[in-house]
Amino acid sequence: MQVRDIMSTPVVTIGSEDSLAVAREHFENTGFRHLPVVEAGKLCGMLSHRHLVAALSPNLGTPAE
Repeated sequence: MQVRDIMSTPVVTIGSEDSLAVAREHFENTGFRHLPVVEAGKLCGMLSHRHLVAALSPNLGTPAE
């Protein structure tokens, strides 16, 4: 078995200049937990759902959580 046999297609990416709202929509609409981040057609990072939640919730990881 090879990666292509189990990978998701089409590839869903997000731009580094996209808003967090756009990222949230991608996560909600696709069910993915990670999104490749691209700039000028090249991979420059990965955004996880956890990254997004942490950015949106100032109490994450604190006793107030």
